[in-house]
Amino acid sequence: MGLNLNIRRVVFYNLSKYNGDKVVPVPATQVKQIAGRAGRRGSRFPVGLTTTLQLDDLAYLIECLKQPFDEVKKVGLFPFFEQVESFAAQLPDLNFPKILAKFAESCRLDGMYFFCKHDHIKKVANMLEKVKGLSLQDRFNFCFAPTNIRDPKSMYHLLRFASDYGQKVPASIAMGMPKGSARNDTELLDLETKHQVLSMYLWLSHQFDYESFPHGKKAEAMATDIADLLGQSLTKANWKPETRQSAGKPKPRKNEDGYDRPKSLITSYKE
Repeated sequence: MGLNLNIRRVVFYNLSKYNGDKVVPVPATQVKQIAGRAGRRGSRFPVGLTTTLQLDDLAYLIECLKQPFDEVKKVGLFPFFEQVESFAAQLPDLNFPKILAKFAESCRLDGMYFFCKHDHIKKVANMLEKVKGLSLQDRFNFCFAPTNIRDPKSMYHLLRFASDYGQKVPASIAMGMPKGSARNDTELLDLETKHQVLSMYLWLSHQFDYESFPHGKKAEAMATDIADLLGQSLTKANWKPETRQSAGKPKPRKNEDGYDRPKSLITSYKE
């Protein structure tokens, strides 16, 4: 989720993923990063726990956690606005997305650095092309707003915020508070989206003037309340995952001594 929640335990549903060609194990660095979301100094759970849903994955999880962190061999770079502005002055006929693409093509870096991936920035830049009244710096700033480009609702609100700003209209939150914690996957995802949109509004309120984003304090308070609802939802969750209903319950495995060992370390569903 990318949210600052009080998490005591992270349970890995699976430790393999499709890489576009075949199913491969999740790299140890990613496993450690995800597991590290459990436990946080100064929170309700200063010590975090992690495990796997499938018993067969547990050995790989332990192996990943024992591995040292990879040595950093290269550092990613991305231009400041002033650099983009100077570059754009040489190409007055190009729009912002094409300026970014041309900048990336023209960069020359030595072996210690690489140009950061910026597909998400290009996607936002293309979406904002139809918005009038934005300067080059405005577009640059909006492209860095913390939004989930795979979430249509989040992208819609970013477009709305940018459009209001371009028209010199104070951007409203235009989003009500949920009545309670989530009761299913759909409502849980809706809570997550609302929190992302509020965080985005708060971020924009720090980047632009108060008159353009005047509801920063309200957005912060709402985001705090929704984070609490997310925590409550995850604590009380007892519904069947909507996207995994067809998977069925884990089948027990029978040992030689006749003892039925459940394949899962935790119960998939509460009956």
